[in-house]
Amino acid sequence: MNDKSTTIARAVRAYENQIRSVSAIIASVVEQEKLRRDMADKVALAARAYENQIRYVSVIIASVVEQKKLRRDMATKVARALVTGV
Repeated sequence: MNDKSTTIARAVRAYENQIRSVSAIIASVVEQEKLRRDMADKVALAARAYENQIRYVSVIIASVVEQKKLRRDMATKVARALVTGV
């Protein structure tokens, strides 16, 4: 009888070890998924920041172009005034 109970006890311990092992694997997968989501969030934030920088630079470029147009218009008006005396 002692032999049978020892075998059962070993089987129970082996089963418990398997459960622990599977639990550790599941926890690892869950942690990796959390890290993936965190990384995806960080990438999305970086992409939004990059898009905002592009918009900001575009606004600056548009402003510079507009200023050059205004300067050109003003220079044309000044030149006309000098030539016509008006």
